[in-house]
Amino acid sequence: MNGGPDPWLDTVHDLLSESRRRIILYYFLENEHATIDALARRIVSREGNGPPKSVDSTETTELTISLVHKHLPKLERHGVLEYDDRNEDVVRDDDRFGELAEFVRRARQLERDGIDLREVEEQ
Repeated sequence: MNGGPDPWLDTVHDLLSESRRRIILYYFLENEHATIDALARRIVSREGNGPPKSVDSTETTELTISLVHKHLPKLERHGVLEYDDRNEDVVRDDDRFGELAEFVRRARQLERDGIDLREVEEQ
């Protein structure tokens, strides 16, 4: 170890820094495949609009655009997921995602426990 900054750690923090990307990553902890529509419905549901099956397409249109043009390309650039825009499939890259999985699990647990890291740092 050279003591310098770790670029992978910076990447991990960047990927986890946005709540919608975290929801995508949480989904892929348990799943290997998704469609854009399924991810959009899950995100809208998690943001407080009921179960994923009750979410209609009018609620997901803007989010789908954001997924396709912002979040999925970023995750794909870092090799975590692969996105096929022809059939709108998203597939987890097991090797690269595996490197990230423990960080994602920890972030999910912190959110589930309702822990505010700003309060922890102040103690």
